[in-house]
Amino acid sequence: MNREFLTWYVGEQIYGLELHRCKEVEKNLRLTPVPNAKTYIAGIVNLRGDVVTVIDLRQLLRKQTIERPERLQIIRLKSTGTQVAVIAEKIDDILSIADESLEPAGAHMEEQEGYYIQYVAITKKGPILILNSERLLAGRN
Repeated sequence: MNREFLTWYVGEQIYGLELHRCKEVEKNLRLTPVPNAKTYIAGIVNLRGDVVTVIDLRQLLRKQTIERPERLQIIRLKSTGTQVAVIAEKIDDILSIADESLEPAGAHMEEQEGYYIQYVAITKKGPILILNSERLLAGRN
């Protein structure tokens, strides 16, 4: 069976989320910083009356950080509770990936990375790190 994934870049790495877990992509947004927030919280944004917390994957996964542009694009996750989005530096594509091509996140990943990454898919574009949307929504200390 194949699943569809929305994919995007953070730096040189491609990330993905199952398409049915994505609510929308918003571009050209300006974030409002949140004082004393966790380091991976880039800020909040108001989207049609919903206050959405925006996560910076570079910070969350403890990767090299860069200065964020003033305006960003985000991918908002579907949720009945907490409203969460992730920063997407460059939207890539919607890919159909066979279940047998999805490998569990490996032991070679750091603990923080392994917690949020559910699968690794090897594709023609290279490895795609598939995020665990439930864990993104739940957060972690």
